Amino acid sequence: MKKIGILTFHYADNYGAVLQAYALRKVLNRFSGYEAEIINFVPEGYHYRGYVEEDLMKRFLKKRKKFESFLSEKCGIYSPMIHTIKETNYDYYCVGSDQVWNTDLPEAKNYTYFLEDLADDAVRFSYAASIGMDFNKMNKKLFHKYLSKFSYIGIREQSYIDVMNSICNKNCVHTIDPTLLLSREDYDLLIEEYGQKEKLPENIKKYVLYIWYGENWLQGTELVNSIARKYGLTILHNYPSKNIVARKMLCSDGGYIFDKGIEEFLWYIKHADFVVTNSYHVGIFSMIFRRPLYSYIFSRRRSRQEDLAEILGIKNRIVRGYVKPDDLNKTIDYESVDSAIKNVREYSLAYLQNVLKV
Repeated sequence: MKKIGILTFHYADNYGAVLQAYALRKVLNRFSGYEAEIINFVPEGYHYRGYVEEDLMKRFLKKRKKFESFLSEKCGIYSPMIHTIKETNYDYYCVGSDQVWNTDLPEAKNYTYFLEDLADDAVRFSYAASIGMDFNKMNKKLFHKYLSKFSYIGIREQSYIDVMNSICNKNCVHTIDPTLLLSREDYDLLIEEYGQKEKLPENIKKYVLYIWYGENWLQGTELVNSIARKYGLTILHNYPSKNIVARKMLCSDGGYIFDKGIEEFLWYIKHADFVVTNSYHVGIFSMIFRRPLYSYIFSRRRSRQEDLAEILGIKNRIVRGYVKPDDLNKTIDYESVDSAIKNVREYSLAYLQNVLKV
């Protein structure tokens, strides 16, 4: 049995980060003769966001307990936390997915995700690794130095392929986010037990799920309010603060799901009547569960959401600003989307088969 060590952002306080780690390990373990495990690496000094409000801190700690249970029970992480990677206990070292090569992030500043401290003969490959920064900000010498030691390089953003090829002198391959390697049925099984227990509050019959990350939470409220009014939906969101001004901007505040666990979070996406988000992974799971979706982007540069939307043929679900209420619609050709996902899933699995020689 050959062992694969996965190095990623599994520890982050982020649903997408945990689920992409879960999905990649699960897929790699489906290959006969291989055993994959997530390396319990956490950058030294890494800390979670603090909350001033005592109630929020309690809810955050409650959520973290759910995350830790998921990581141990569903992701098989039982080993002690480590802060360096120098061992060669694995036959393969897999880096990815998520923004592991975005050196603007505090988590990636020490270059551990480039596997700089491993022996030269250690077998390195990446799967759907993301750079997540502007091309002009990349330290090209750094990328060339360390990625030249990788046997195979799989990149999540298709728009980065040409740049990475020129920097690394490698044939970099576009590979989809690992959450898309699993099927809708895989996630249904994951949330099945939880779903039997979940009930919406009696005053909520149908809802639009508004998941927004970053300080500009109010920027999406105009769109989500228009959707809620047009389709008669209550707004469920991830804004936990008691900031009355912000919450009063919602036309129908149904409360927040800030402290939900992984399976619970998926349940709320699956049963939403509409989803509005600026989150890459919330967008992915909305598509997996065939939910009406609008995905917000404010950055001027090419984004991972745009890359994926183009591949799946739903560029019209990407918005950058105001959308007229009359233009709002639920129509997404999910037969075509599912077919596109199947295609990219097949060539991404073929990449892994090539890497592992299976």
